[in-house]
This record gives sequence, structure tokens and C-alpha cells, in this order.
Amino acid sequence: MATEPPMMATTFNTTNMSTGGNPLSKHFRSPALQVKLPSAGRFWPVGSLDQSPTGEYSVFPMTARDEMIFNNPDALLNGQAVVDVIQSCIPAIKNAWAIPSTDIDSILIAIRIASYGETMDFDSNCPACSAENSFGVDLRTFLDRTVDVTVYDTPRSFNGLTFEFRPQDYSTINKLSMETFNTQRLIQIAENEDLEDDDKLARTNVIFKKMTDFTVGVITNGIVSITTAEGQKVDNPQYIDEFMRNCDRKTFDFIQKSIEEIGKILSSNDVDAKCSDCGHQYNIPFTFDNANFFASGS
Repeated sequence: MATEPPMMATTFNTTNMSTGGNPLSKHFRSPALQVKLPSAGRFWPVGSLDQSPTGEYSVFPMTARDEMIFNNPDALLNGQAVVDVIQSCIPAIKNAWAIPSTDIDSILIAIRIASYGETMDFDSNCPACSAENSFGVDLRTFLDRTVDVTVYDTPRSFNGLTFEFRPQDYSTINKLSMETFNTQRLIQIAENEDLEDDDKLARTNVIFKKMTDFTVGVITNGIVSITTAEGQKVDNPQYIDEFMRNCDRKTFDFIQKSIEEIGKILSSNDVDAKCSDCGHQYNIPFTFDNANFFASGS
């Protein structure tokens, strides 16, 4: 009667496993560049960034998994994709939701360069002849530009009150984008529904009221403190929020315009262009849209 052949012992090489080392680790991705944050680490909450003594932070190229994350529309919409990829590519950033607005563009540009190179194709229509032009934009120019965050060091005064401001964080910016998107969608749904005009108007008013309350909250979040004419400094967020919901229109407009002016100073990303058809020279406002900023690199 035939007997079964003896089982062959399977041998595993556990030398590297026992020492905790992965023999493939030398083939992992490595930093592609170093980036300096315009804020130099200011405005970051404690624990959200491992502060570098040199002011430079290592930027790794995106992994295949990171690129797949950017192909998830829902993750892009709620901001989670951006947060995940930033923390993957810049390990020193522990909480990307807390990134101040002063640093967001530089961080995204650095990751884009590390992953796809320094040049990015950009299309625009000539304002003189409407011809479509395609340009190769050197993204290094945006990293090299100076962002004067000291603009936040100068208080602004109006009607006996002095205001100190701070940049919004990525979480607040993302929530505003989502709220704006949802508001537009709800208004479109209300307009398409088979309702009486009065009912449509009532529903639209409710939607706008919700959006207005949210916008007031976002603006309030950008205020560090308010000092009265008597020299009393108020930095309690609850008191500031209460003031913002009860101040007069002129004061509110002053605060909103001040925040917008500071934002424009910090986000000047124009590109010089020349039309290939008519030769007209013009500037292009170059914006970093997460939905296509990285997808265009593949």
C-alpha cells in the first residue's frame, strides 16, 4: 500500500522581521523637496505641526493610494481627501484641518511639484480675441514668492473699536465651501419643485438665513480680539460672536471687507501670459482647485 510522501517543511526568513526591519524599506519613497511655510509656523495650534528648527519641511511624492483618494469625489467635496494626502506627503503635519490659510497654497504646490514636477499646463482664453491659449506654468515661482503674514500684526480700527484678525484654518474654509455648495443645490431643488411661488420663496428664505448665519460665524472665527475705546480687550469667542450678531451694518461691513482685503494681499497668484494668436499680454488669476490641480498631473 502506497504511503503519502512526507510533508516538506516550509522555511520563512524571519531575520529581518525579528529585528523589525523591512528589507524593502530602502525602496520606499523619499522626500523630493523641502518647503518653507509662509507662516513660519505661526497660527498653527499646538500639536498640529512638528515645528522644524530650520523652518523647512520634507515633502514626499504622492503614493498610488494618495492618487486614488483624489479620485473619490465625495472625499474631495468634504475635504477629507486633501487632509489625508497632505498628512501622507508632509509627515510633520499632524492635523491638516488646522492649516492656516496662509500656508495652504504653498503646501499643495509643494506636493504637486514633488509628485509631478515643476511645470503644470494651464489653459485660458485671451481677453482681447477670445483665443484659447495653453501655457506651461512654473510652479516654483509661487513657492518663491513672499507672503507677508505680518499683515495680521496690524490692528484695524473703526467707530471706536480696534480689531485684531487671524487667518482662517482649512477646516473653516472647507466648511464654507461645502455650505455654499449645499445652499446652491437646495435652492435649485426648491426652484424645480412643483410648489406655489409663496412656498418657494419661504423655503428659499430659510435656506438663505441658514447660509447667512453660517457666514457670520466664519467671519467671527477670523477675529482674535476687539478692544474698546476705553482700552478693554475682549477675546472671549462667545462675546465676539454675540457682538457680531448685534453690531450695526457699517461695522459688520468694515470687518468683512478688512478680512477680504487681507486675503487678497496674501493670495496674489497671477500668471503673466501672452496670446499666441494676437500677441496680447495679460494676467491670469491662477487658482488651485483641488478637483483638477492633482488630476492634471497624471
